[in-house]
Amino acid sequence: WYTREAISMHEIDGKPTTLREARKLNLVPSSTKVLQVYPKPGLEQAIRWEQVLMTTEYPRHLFPSLSDWEYFQLIVSKQKEKSEEAARVGTIYHDAIEALLNDAELPESSKEIPVEFFPAFREWWESTGLHAIDLEESFACRLGYGGRIDCTAIDKNGVCHYIDWKTQDTKEGKRVSYWETWPLQLESYARGD
Repeated sequence: WYTREAISMHEIDGKPTTLREARKLNLVPSSTKVLQVYPKPGLEQAIRWEQVLMTTEYPRHLFPSLSDWEYFQLIVSKQKEKSEEAARVGTIYHDAIEALLNDAELPESSKEIPVEFFPAFREWWESTGLHAIDLEESFACRLGYGGRIDCTAIDKNGVCHYIDWKTQDTKEGKRVSYWETWPLQLESYARGD
């Protein structure tokens, strides 16, 4: 949630902002919240697959005292823990990239990132010819939503580019894919900024 002045209101008094509070304060939803209405068959399939894989890490026979429902809940919770860990790691990369683009000292958490990432990122960034003009900038637009853009950059021709850093596991030689809402998220940034 964001105020009409683009101030983040994801929490109120240390708790996630409720719909009731958002209505009372005349907040706008984030573009990612709006995009939650779109079906995400790729993401849903990936979650189901991760849950299946969790059954190999936590096989049923090791939990004989659990009912089938309790075992299912265990698998779901383990998959959620894995997703939360992936989000935590994504935040570490975001913070490191922001420091790199600001020529600032890397945060302590960046020690978790493989050391080869840093020269590879710098080389890639320099090859784009982009110049970052805003990092982690919040917005709220007249269309009734808001968000936070990871990076707004311009190229040598003065064309504006909106960048949202994403992290995901990849396999050597396998094509990198993306979730269905990622292009929509970038479009919402371009229309909302």
